[in-house]
Amino acid sequence: GGVDKHRWSMTGYRAAEGKGDSPRWSMTECRDGYVVLVNQTDNGSTKRVAVYDPLTRGLHLLSAPPEEICGDPEDTAVEFHVVTSEEDRRSLRVVCVGKESGEVRVAVFSLGSRKWQISPEAVSLQLDGEDNGTLVNGCVYWATGADIHVLNSATLQFSRIDRPPHMRREGYKIGETSDGKLCVAWATSSPGLSVWVRRADGSGVDKWMRDRAFGTRAIGELNLEFVDELPVLALDVVAIIGGIVYLSIFQPSLPSASGWFLSFCIETKELKKVCPITRSETSYPYVMAWPPVLVGNKVNSLG
Repeated sequence: GGVDKHRWSMTGYRAAEGKGDSPRWSMTECRDGYVVLVNQTDNGSTKRVAVYDPLTRGLHLLSAPPEEICGDPEDTAVEFHVVTSEEDRRSLRVVCVGKESGEVRVAVFSLGSRKWQISPEAVSLQLDGEDNGTLVNGCVYWATGADIHVLNSATLQFSRIDRPPHMRREGYKIGETSDGKLCVAWATSSPGLSVWVRRADGSGVDKWMRDRAFGTRAIGELNLEFVDELPVLALDVVAIIGGIVYLSIFQPSLPSASGWFLSFCIETKELKKVCPITRSETSYPYVMAWPPVLVGNKVNSLG
């Protein structure tokens, strides 16, 4: 029946302790089998960037982004995204986005040239410095204000699309379905999950369409174990990867209590408990690509 091209695991980190301006590494993103690590001082100055492949244990060390992008660390928020190629996932680029006082600048690092290419002009755009964008099919998306802003990582051009109806202003996540369609999900107060997918309607125009998700009853059927027999639960969307919505659920009255990591398949509507977690940890769902020799592709085929 063929080999599934992906398997998933979970990875977490605890930031290294540091004093003063001593640099320390932190994890900022997991994407397409790669982990992005950033080395910063306490004042937010970026010293180095690294892209790590846990499958091969390969580590790509990048130089610090240009000062034109990072600016003053007290006023500029910086985020990074790894863009891979379907033909050869080893041919990756790193997109750096600097957000400062209503302006956005972009630079791209290529492993081939080992240099940062800076976008010619800054774009007047108010992006939330605390809210990193989400990479989907080569584009980075930010839901800011009344619109969703889009950066094409190939052309470095910005555009915008409308938000889904009734979309929450916080607590949402942007991702893709199993067939690559853009989607957005957020937790409801019941608690439950609301999912919207952007698809073409009968006239061929892309529109947001509500997708059936789940409510409190589905959570109860999982028989999750908590400290209290009848807990008040807080549900958070962690990420959407390949048509799977990853969620965490806790008792909000117990900040240090254990919780559960859940998964919801948009296609099959199946909600599963994955593993127990603690609220004090920062965790990322991580999708690991199978080695090319097992699946066969243009780079390394079984013939």
